[in-house]
Amino acid sequence: MNKNFDTFLRWGMPGWSAIMGFLIFVLTDYFSANDSTMYDKINSAFASQGLWQLTVAALLVAGAGVPLGFIIYQIYFYLRWNSPVSEDGLLPPLVVGRRAELDDTLHTLKIKDLAFKEKWRDELLSEGEDHRTTWFYMDPFLVDTLIQADKDGTVYDRHSYLMNMLHTLGASHLGIVIGYVSYLLFKWRMEQSPLWWLVVAFGVILVVLILLSKEDLRNRNKKPNLFGMQIMYPAELFIASLVLVYLVNNPALNILFRYQLPWFICAGIALLWGISVKSGRRFLMVIFVFATICAYVIKFLIPPSIQINANWPVMLSILLFCILTLIFLKNRQNTREQLVTFEYYYVQKYIVDYQKSKKNQVSQTAK
Repeated sequence: MNKNFDTFLRWGMPGWSAIMGFLIFVLTDYFSANDSTMYDKINSAFASQGLWQLTVAALLVAGAGVPLGFIIYQIYFYLRWNSPVSEDGLLPPLVVGRRAELDDTLHTLKIKDLAFKEKWRDELLSEGEDHRTTWFYMDPFLVDTLIQADKDGTVYDRHSYLMNMLHTLGASHLGIVIGYVSYLLFKWRMEQSPLWWLVVAFGVILVVLILLSKEDLRNRNKKPNLFGMQIMYPAELFIASLVLVYLVNNPALNILFRYQLPWFICAGIALLWGISVKSGRRFLMVIFVFATICAYVIKFLIPPSIQINANWPVMLSILLFCILTLIFLKNRQNTREQLVTFEYYYVQKYIVDYQKSKKNQVSQTAK
């Protein structure tokens, strides 16, 4: 029963992430909105309904998380297994290519090492160029490897936990993406945001994904990740710079910036960070201070009329979505690295044990 309940929660998590994501963006928009006309209409609509009607509606929305989550999982596994980007990936860690994951699992091993010079294994590993064929062999091979290494079930349970966590994080992030796109379309449909704000949101998010991908490439190849330089945490730096621009230029927050206190706080934190950590991160401190200066330069260059009429709620939603994307993708990346290291360890151990058993068989036959 406990296992069935865990499965129920896992399948429903992406759907509930989509619903909660949409509600979080709407509530954030509500408390930061320049124009409350749209929400006055929504409040009036809710006020006209009875308590039991609202309760039933809430239960229906909560129950819809499970079938919605199942649909999101199908989209997630399509992107992971069968889509045009499944083999080589798309801006990893957004979609990590299956061949790259196989290379990470094998590490110093080769595919032919898994055949053990046995014809039937070699045939399974050489059936066409489809990347899925190798994984069709790897799946039962990993199960066999883990079972042989498992004395009390802890090894297999640990592998299942990492695998479930990997897929739950990936599918839940896709659910948040669906929730955010729904929020943007909702704003546009209610005539609260022009369509070109969707383009702005897509552009900012794309920059964050590119920076995450460059950082992933640097971690893999130990090479410069951006403009020939090894900039640490480029995505976090970009988001922090956008947050500074938002805080400094939003007219609704002017009262907090009357004495330019954030400048001194940000500069002080950056300075302390740069002094206290390794020298490689001091360059990051310089960029952060430069971003703070740029935020104030932008404040003085943008006319007050544009600052007042800018769609700050949508800009806040972009920042919030970028932060959530950063957290989910980095946590998923960390889980994936744990998983492939775990698999490599036990595959290597299996091969060593297999070779020892073969040598023992040969020596016994000779005797």
